[in-house]
Amino acid sequence: MPGPQGRGQLRRRLNGQILEPRRIAPALVEAAARLAPLVDFFVMPCNAAHAGLAELRAATGRPVLSMIDVAIDEVARRGCRRVGVLGARSAPPPYLDGLRQRDIASEQIDAAIQVRLDAGIRAVMEGREGKDDREAAREAVRALQARTVDAVVLGCTEIPLLLGDESDAPGLVSPAALLAEAAVRYAIEPSA
Repeated sequence: MPGPQGRGQLRRRLNGQILEPRRIAPALVEAAARLAPLVDFFVMPCNAAHAGLAELRAATGRPVLSMIDVAIDEVARRGCRRVGVLGARSAPPPYLDGLRQRDIASEQIDAAIQVRLDAGIRAVMEGREGKDDREAAREAVRALQARTVDAVVLGCTEIPLLLGDESDAPGLVSPAALLAEAAVRYAIEPSA
């Protein structure tokens, strides 16, 4: 749920621009620290808020499951050597560093397709997505698949919503779905 700092709880200027360097809102870290004694672990279902992942882990003393980590683990598990990465263009997708650390090459879509995809992502956030928005997401996936990638990471939580059932296709990696599965596994067996 967006708070006073905006979506992803990053610090923003009054005009909505994200402040650099990206940092998580201190109020979110404080709230997590207050919750820590009541929970076994946290789940980070927002790509943008990963800017504060280390802070959250330090402040809470609890495991924080990361959608970025589970997605990169899945890409590596599949043996991918080159993946496409989709995301909102407000920043470089946070998956790129983790992929580089695992020696996995990445591809991104061109600016014109990104503009259409960003419009679709905004439409989902505003609850007004339509046929053109869904087609923009399909076009972005096709553009990356045309570059002969091993898989496409749907690196923005709104993209699977735009794709619907198509987001379950074998060549796609949905971090949100993987995170949900990881949270259930961790809740059943914390060492998983």
